[in-house]
Amino acid sequence: MRGRRRSCAFLPFAILLLLSAGGAPAPSLADDGLTQVRAKQVWQLLDYVALDYQRAVAQGSVIDSSEYAEMQEFAATAEQTLGELPRRGSGEDLRRRSTSLRKAIADKADLTVVRRLAHALADDVQRTYQFAVAPAAVPNLPRGERLFRDHCFACHAGSVARPIASKREAEPDVLADRARARERTLFALYQSVSNGVATGGMPGYAALAEQDRWALAFFAGTLAYAAPEREEGERVWQSSRPARQLLTGLDSLTQVSERALADRLGDQAAGAVTAYLRANPQALAANKLAGIYVASTRLSDSVAALRRRDLEASRTLALSAYLDGFELVESTLARRDYDLYKRIEAEMAIGRVRGARGDIDGALASQQALRPMLDDAERILSLPVNEARSTFVGALTGLLREGIEAVLLVTTMITFGRRRGLRGANATVHAGWVVALLAAVATWAAAPGLAIPGLHREILEGSSSLLAAVVLLAASVTVHPNGLAARSGASGSWRRLESTGDGLVWFVVAFTLVGVYCEAFEAVLACDSLFADGEPLPVILGLGSGSALLILVGFAVLRTVATRWGGQVLTFGALSLAAIAAVQVGKGATELQEAGVIPLGPIALPHVDLLGINPSWQTVLVQLLVVLVFVAICRRGAPWDSTR
Repeated sequence: MRGRRRSCAFLPFAILLLLSAGGAPAPSLADDGLTQVRAKQVWQLLDYVALDYQRAVAQGSVIDSSEYAEMQEFAATAEQTLGELPRRGSGEDLRRRSTSLRKAIADKADLTVVRRLAHALADDVQRTYQFAVAPAAVPNLPRGERLFRDHCFACHAGSVARPIASKREAEPDVLADRARARERTLFALYQSVSNGVATGGMPGYAALAEQDRWALAFFAGTLAYAAPEREEGERVWQSSRPARQLLTGLDSLTQVSERALADRLGDQAAGAVTAYLRANPQALAANKLAGIYVASTRLSDSVAALRRRDLEASRTLALSAYLDGFELVESTLARRDYDLYKRIEAEMAIGRVRGARGDIDGALASQQALRPMLDDAERILSLPVNEARSTFVGALTGLLREGIEAVLLVTTMITFGRRRGLRGANATVHAGWVVALLAAVATWAAAPGLAIPGLHREILEGSSSLLAAVVLLAASVTVHPNGLAARSGASGSWRRLESTGDGLVWFVVAFTLVGVYCEAFEAVLACDSLFADGEPLPVILGLGSGSALLILVGFAVLRTVATRWGGQVLTFGALSLAAIAAVQVGKGATELQEAGVIPLGPIALPHVDLLGINPSWQTVLVQLLVVLVFVAICRRGAPWDSTR
C-alpha cells in the first residue's frame, strides 16, 4: 500500500508530462546562430544588388565594369549560400529564384526587373529564416548621434568625403544624398554598421551593443531629411490611415525604403512619413490599431502560403496573426466589447487548426469570417473613449482575481500550520509570501515594460499557470486530511500527523513561496498590459485599492474564521485550491495552444473563462485529470500517510 500512496503524491506532475507529450515543439523565431548570420549576409548581398545595380548597368549596357563584376559576385555568393543553408519551408524555391536573379544580371536586365527580384528574394529569405529585423526597443537617437560623431563623422559627414576616405578602396556614401537614401532601408544601414562594407573599406562595428548599432543606423537614416519635411510627416502620419496600416511597428519601419513606400502612398507623403518616423520612431507605439492591421495582413499571407502548400510558413503566419497582431489589442478590445474579442479569438484558433490540416477552403472561410469581425474591432478601437474607468476596473479586478487565490493559499497554509502545531509556521509562511511578492516586483523591475515577444509571452504565461496549478494541487492534497481530522476529531489521524516532524514547515513555506509568486507574476503581466495601453494613474489606483482589499480580507480571515473554524477552513481551502488548480491548468493549456506549443482539438463545448474551460479536448482532459488526482489522493489519505 505504501507504494500506491507515494505514486499518488506524484500524480500532479503528470499534468506537465501529458501536455509536453501531446504537443509539437514551439516554433522558433530565431534559428541557430550560424544560420542566422549567413541568412542575414544573404539579405545584405541582395540589398546591395538592388541598391547599386543602377551604377553598373543602364539600358542593357555595362556602364561600370567594376560595379558590374561586384553585382555578379554578390548574386553568385547569395545563390551559393542559399544552397548551403538548411532547407526550411520554401528553401528550394529561394535557391531557384537566386539563380534567376544571377541570370538576370548576366543578361544585363533592366533595373526594375533586377530590383524587384532582389527585394522579393530578400524579403522571403527573412520570412523563411526568421532573423530579427528590428530593435527590441525604440532606439535612442541622441545616443546614435553621439556614436555617429565618434565613429562615422570623418568619412560620412557633409556633401563630400573627408580626406581619410581617400585611403579606402571606394568613396564612402554621403548619407545626406537623398537619391541614395530613398532606396535604402534602416535594416540595410544596421547591417552595414554591424558587418561593415568590405568593398568600400568600411569596418564593422559588431563590438557595439545591438541597441547602439540600431541607434546609429536610425540616426544615419535621418541625415537626408530636413526639419520641414519631418513636420509635414507628422501631419501626414496623423491623418493617413494607409500609412498607419503599412507601418505597424519597428519591424515594418526598418524594412521599408522611401521608394517602396512611395508605391503605396505617393512620393510626397512617403518622403514626409519616412522623415518623421525615422526621427520619431516612438510615434509607432501610439498606433493603437497596428495589431488589427498586422492580424489582417498575416492572415491573408497565411492563406496564400497554404495555397502554395507551404504548411510551415502558413502555420507560422497564422500564429503571428494572433501573437504579433491581435494580442496587441485584445486587452483593450476585451474591455470595450468582450463578446467580439472572444469570437475573434475563437475563429482565429479554428483557422489555425484548419490550416494545420491543410484545409485551404476551411482556412479561407475562417479568414473571410474574421474580416468583418476585425473591421468591427477597428471601428470600436477607433472610438474616442475615456479609458480611465475601464483601466481602473481592469487593474482592480485583475489584482483581486490573482490576489484572492494567493490569500486563500496563504490562509490555508497558516491554518494548517496552526492545526498541525508546526513551530514557527506563522512567521515562515508570512516571510514566504513577502519574499514572493518582492521577487515578482523584482522581476518586473529587471525587465522594464516586460518587452517580451508575443510567442514567448504566451509560453511564459502558460508555463506560469501550469506551475501554479501543480503547486495548488499539491497544497490541496496536503492540507485536506488535516482539515478532515480537525473537523471530525479523529484523534488517531491527528496523532499520526504529529509524528511527521517539523520538517513539514519547509513544505508549507515552499507551497506558499512558489504559489504566491506565480499568482503575483500573472498579476504583473496583466497590469503591465494595462500600463502599456493608457495612463498609469488609473492602473496605480486600481492596484492600490485591490491591495487594500486583499489586506483587509486576509486579516479578517486569519483573525476570525481561521481561528474559530480551523478544520472547516482547511476543508474549504483544500477544495478551493483544487478547484483553482483545475482552472489554472485549463488556462495554461489554452495559452500554450495559442502559442502553438500543444495541438488544438476543438470540441462542442462553451468557452467559460471563469472556469478556465476552453472548447478543446486537450484542456478538458487535463482539467479532468486534476479533479481525478485530487479525489484519488484525498480518498486514500495524505501523501505522507503510509499506514492506511
